[in-house]
Amino acid sequence: MKIIPVRTDDTVHLDSDIDADLIGIHWQENAVCFYVSHMREGRLLSGEHFVVERLADIPPETNDVGEVILEDCGGWRAEAVESFLCQYYLRNFRPPMVVFPALADVMSAARTHLLEKFLSELKDNGSDGKFSLVRNLIAKSSDDKIFLKKKGLAKSFRALCESASETAKERYKDWLRTDETARDGLEGLATFLSLGKLPVWMECFDISTFQGSETVASQVVFRDGKPARGDYRRYIIKETHGQDDFGSLREVMRRRFKEERRHEIPDLLIVDGGEPQVREVGYVLRALGLGKIGLVGIAKSRTERAFTESRVNASEERLVVPERVDGEIAPEIAPEIAPQTCVLRVGSSEFRLVTRMRDEAHRFAITLHRNRRDKVSRMSVLHRIDALGPKKRKALLLAFSGMDEIVAVSVDEIAARAGISVLVAQKVKDALEKIAG
Repeated sequence: MKIIPVRTDDTVHLDSDIDADLIGIHWQENAVCFYVSHMREGRLLSGEHFVVERLADIPPETNDVGEVILEDCGGWRAEAVESFLCQYYLRNFRPPMVVFPALADVMSAARTHLLEKFLSELKDNGSDGKFSLVRNLIAKSSDDKIFLKKKGLAKSFRALCESASETAKERYKDWLRTDETARDGLEGLATFLSLGKLPVWMECFDISTFQGSETVASQVVFRDGKPARGDYRRYIIKETHGQDDFGSLREVMRRRFKEERRHEIPDLLIVDGGEPQVREVGYVLRALGLGKIGLVGIAKSRTERAFTESRVNASEERLVVPERVDGEIAPEIAPEIAPQTCVLRVGSSEFRLVTRMRDEAHRFAITLHRNRRDKVSRMSVLHRIDALGPKKRKALLLAFSGMDEIVAVSVDEIAARAGISVLVAQKVKDALEKIAG
């Protein structure tokens, strides 16, 4: 099952001090959208939605003699709900109460009881062990006594769950539109590059350098034409020194396809650059025995302006595709086997997909690069403070989780926790606030 979350914020407050998750749901024939609203201390803080796709028919459960059991469990719907709740609360905080009225429509009371027991026994997720899974906001069953004791909450919660279901419906429509757009992009790119199959798993790499130092690289991953942010990776360049983009690319490729990950092969690998960058990456891939990997470079558009003309000439975005010999990247780029340059049509589905990946990789690399520059800058400030020698500087860094925490606390607390004088602590705080802006 594929689960895709998006977070939004709501502003609802009940006159009751209660922690709960309220779940709305929207069913389609081959997919379901869950919307989880988080209520903490009576305030509806935020929500997130997840789309679960039906990948195959789930056969009914049978006993030892082949008789179907739990016929009222709802088939794949019950399986989808159970799988979602278990996965979600294994990774997220489980409050004392989860309100899910639609559960009564797809899952038997016996199966619900087993699910509630499983969720109540979850550990290491911040919960205190007390738990109630509310599946019915109307019937006065024993399962709902804890909930119905909260005067006036049944009606309010029923309305909130109905609202969550409406939100789930809207989020599903948004997801469906996004999914169709992604599919168009994959089909357009497969046709444009004559790939023979959809590039459902793509990786894009970008190098970011500032004045020849603090070089970093980013790896963004798109699955089914959409960002898979949990698979993004950042690389701090260690072996290559100075402003050497080619050396940095070689290092990143070796680290990405190190022996234990060499079997993880994307359908298409994209590098930010033209023929020289493609040549370097192709060289490394062939050396690693991975010459059959799909590889393209995306060359940025260029703008040119003559001194004597007012007109600006802009080149188009284009993909650099290496020639292949027996299905593998050609051993070297020579005039007789020069790479193809394929111009992307502005506004086409493949143009939008590839440039989005390139821009995402660039953004991801720049973010890491900026953070590392800021960290180095702050460390250099500490080295310039009078009376803050190596030992006191080490004590200061050990006493706080980071520079932001130092700025956030008082001078007296800095002095007390780091074991330095108030005068030195004031200098530290003033210096860090100055570079923080």
